[in-house]
Amino acid sequence: MSRDADGRTTVRVVRLSAPLKVDGNLEEDLYRTIQPISDFIQVEPRAGTPATEKSEVWLSFDDQNLYVSVRASESAPERLDRKSSRLNSSHL
Repeated sequence: MSRDADGRTTVRVVRLSAPLKVDGNLEEDLYRTIQPISDFIQVEPRAGTPATEKSEVWLSFDDQNLYVSVRASESAPERLDRKSSRLNSSHL
């Protein structure tokens, strides 16, 4: 990822030779060999300042799919609203 003097961002999308395994583990070589997109800028609550939590994003594609892989950190997971983050599970 790079930013120009006007703050515009350019990102790299990686072409894959085989589909990714979509299992939430991020264990493929892609995640060890390709530098993720990071150093995000906040919109809320303090627009224009660096993000307070670390996030990493990889953009990739194969002949059939576009993949957006995210590793998002949370320093205080107890702050998360579990009701609004529920994903198809009654175990949350």
